[in-house]
Amino acid sequence: MSNEIAELETKWQRFWDDNEVFKAEEGGEFEREIAHALPGELSNQQPSEEKHMRDNYTNRPKFYGLCMIPYPSGDGLHVGHLLGYTALDVICRYKRMKGYRVLCPIGWDSFGLPAERYAEQVNRDVREVTKENIEKFKSQVKRMGFAYDWSRELATSDPKYYKWTQWMFQRFHECGIAYRDKQMVNWCPELNTVLANEEVKNGLSERGGYQVYRKGAEQWLLRISQYAKRLTEGLDSLEWPSAIVDAQKKWIGLEHGYKVTFRLENSDHATIALYGFETDLERIKNVECIEVTVDMDNLSDFVHPSAAGRVENLVQNASKMSNLERYDNKLLEDTGVRVLNPITGQPIKVFVTNTPLLFSKPINCRIVSRNLTQSNDTDLGNNVTPKEHGVSGLDPSNTCSLINVEVKNSYTGSDTQPVGSHERGPDIEPFVNVKMKDWIFSRCRYWGEPIPLKRHDGQYIPVDEELLPLETGPEHEETMPQWAGSSWHYLRFCDPSNDKLPFDKNRAETWMPVDLYVGGTEHTVSHLLYARFWNKVLFDLGISPVEEPFKRILLHGIIRNATFSVNGQPIDPQLVVKHKGRYVLQEDQKTEVDVKLEKMSKSKNNVISPDDIIDNYGADALRLHLLFLGPIRKDKVWSEDGLAGVAKLLDRIYDLFRNVVITENSDTTTEVNKLVEDITWDIENHHFNLAVASFFKFCTYLENITKNGTMERNVANTFLRLLAPFAPHLAEELWHLLNPNFIGSILNTSFPLAVL
Repeated sequence: MSNEIAELETKWQRFWDDNEVFKAEEGGEFEREIAHALPGELSNQQPSEEKHMRDNYTNRPKFYGLCMIPYPSGDGLHVGHLLGYTALDVICRYKRMKGYRVLCPIGWDSFGLPAERYAEQVNRDVREVTKENIEKFKSQVKRMGFAYDWSRELATSDPKYYKWTQWMFQRFHECGIAYRDKQMVNWCPELNTVLANEEVKNGLSERGGYQVYRKGAEQWLLRISQYAKRLTEGLDSLEWPSAIVDAQKKWIGLEHGYKVTFRLENSDHATIALYGFETDLERIKNVECIEVTVDMDNLSDFVHPSAAGRVENLVQNASKMSNLERYDNKLLEDTGVRVLNPITGQPIKVFVTNTPLLFSKPINCRIVSRNLTQSNDTDLGNNVTPKEHGVSGLDPSNTCSLINVEVKNSYTGSDTQPVGSHERGPDIEPFVNVKMKDWIFSRCRYWGEPIPLKRHDGQYIPVDEELLPLETGPEHEETMPQWAGSSWHYLRFCDPSNDKLPFDKNRAETWMPVDLYVGGTEHTVSHLLYARFWNKVLFDLGISPVEEPFKRILLHGIIRNATFSVNGQPIDPQLVVKHKGRYVLQEDQKTEVDVKLEKMSKSKNNVISPDDIIDNYGADALRLHLLFLGPIRKDKVWSEDGLAGVAKLLDRIYDLFRNVVITENSDTTTEVNKLVEDITWDIENHHFNLAVASFFKFCTYLENITKNGTMERNVANTFLRLLAPFAPHLAEELWHLLNPNFIGSILNTSFPLAVL
């Protein structure tokens, strides 16, 4: 990259910062925005006209654009992170030029186990490490020239922020949303913390490879299951892709059916019973067996003494497995007891299984029906056919390994007789089941928000508000999960300096909901679901002004890069060469190297730093290249092949505009109109790669019509305003070159409209 390009990018970034071009205010931006007209059009404005423009400003529509805030790791940003940031930046710049009041803030999701573990390894204070990581991320983001309002920057680990996260948890506890209960958890002694299921692989912690065990422990939980219906129904009011809506609905798992009571055979204990869930009454007549889980609190009530030893072995085995492993290696043991079918009166065998249940309390067993698909629990299964174990009638999609089991069809009645309401009786009643479990909210680690409650006389009471924030420290036994702080940041961005409240409701109402939320596909369920739940609770408490926080969602694809390995061991890409169509070691070309395309990760040696790209090509070139890789929603493969092409495009535009004479002919050509229509449509529909292609094509057109050394002002100004959201540094430079008397940013001009 030429020094001239580097200097102009730094120049305009400094200009934007010094003039607070991207600062969003609720009505005080008139001085920055009044130049919405083109140069020369404001010179004859009368005071009354200026007042009209000033009044009109406050009536402009708002646009709140937000990217999912990044976790600031010590590795810094890679180009894969920047795809979503760049896409949103194009949209926000476009909206500003279309006359919207724009809020586009940024923050840092800075709590979490990785930072804590790294700080321990290097024997440093985690606060210092996190601060350095944030500064590194911030410097990289600033080099891209993104249109962030830096006055609203926040970090979830800032005491001024998590004071209000703790305050909200106290409100949740007061209204019963937060509660204490015993749960089976993934416990890692080495890491000294509870791990989520996705943090456990093959019985070991994903980070460090330490042993993980299942154990019961007192935990804080949030009653997200109580919001299952509203979380499901609320999705229908959102402008979200159907794939995201379907994924969230499936995760929540709201099902209408029946609670079925199975009472013990030959027992006088009427209160000891199993409760199953079924969506189809016909299945109840066809029950093959009942399954209970090793995690069941009163499991011993349903185990015959003769089977106690075998069941205990299964329980101990399951305690050393994660949930994911237990699903993949399902085991069953006959408990030796029988329960009665509430319709036929026939005895039914009861088995204990190591797999978890996906039902709401009071449901405590799984119903397996003969010759019918077990549709009410779809997370089981492997490739074993049940007939190999002598088990007839079970659905092959829900098979497992059986230990000391002999199952025969316990149902002998007709399959054709429908179950009428008169057959239901008191042991079959309507019930709504939720597969989604309540949110386990406790973490036994240091680097997180301490739970702001204390135990007193056997009860948990809130810490006095004046003592908040309860600051992080090893003396706290439990902290909140990393999801906590990132479940409400979008509200704090509306009023980030408020020290009396988490945010002023009226200020939040000015901006909420977020009009476009941009992030990666890995957050389809977890983060989006937790944030929606958190906001709904705040809405019910009269704190949030909206019930749904995100109006539209744009989830971008992953940028994959090549990873190299030999015998499963990662190899530095610099040690690999391509020889005769194969990848081999540079020093030993007889050794072939395995190549895969994977998500960028430092551990896989396939990370591309944006700093290197900007140093060589410039920020505008990187922006265009990221957008030109392919459709924003699709996964893409990183390649530097196109970088030289977009850099050359920018050089062509730069040279062209510096060497032409501007004429005042204001006619609009068909080609210009077509470009305006195409770019507008591409931005509105997020087809950024097509927009970049249009710039390539139009640049050739410009070169052809300016061979005489002149360019019409209308053509020049229109093109630069279209380019401004995509390559803002170059567009800003050339705009001021052509319009030297213009005060302000090109963003203060209007986005072109096609002339009909």
